[in-house]
Amino acid sequence: MTKNGEINFRIRLKAYNSRVLRISSLLLEKELKRLDGIYSGQTLLKGPVRLPVKKRYYSLLRSPHVDKSSQEQFEIRRHKWIFDIQVPKKNYINLLSAISFPPGVDISIFFNQIN
Repeated sequence: MTKNGEINFRIRLKAYNSRVLRISSLLLEKELKRLDGIYSGQTLLKGPVRLPVKKRYYSLLRSPHVDKSSQEQFEIRRHKWIFDIQVPKKNYINLLSAISFPPGVDISIFFNQIN
């Protein structure tokens, strides 16, 4: 908590598709604006901060017995975005957790300890 009673927390969104993260960030911003209108609060949103994309590479043999030099390569990309949010009331966190994000998005909420 800060001196004014405001609460700082961080939301981390992870997904394999960056378009899904873009939609999720728009949903989050829209919901925060809606909550500010209802509760006349001052929410401070910093983000999205895009972290480096994690890439994993896989090589598979096309044939189980012959032609070992014939392989298929696959790549999986993991996108990660971070939002830092400062809200005036604790109930914002419960209201934000009710947002239905698109499937395939992993959501983590962390509270920041500021002394």
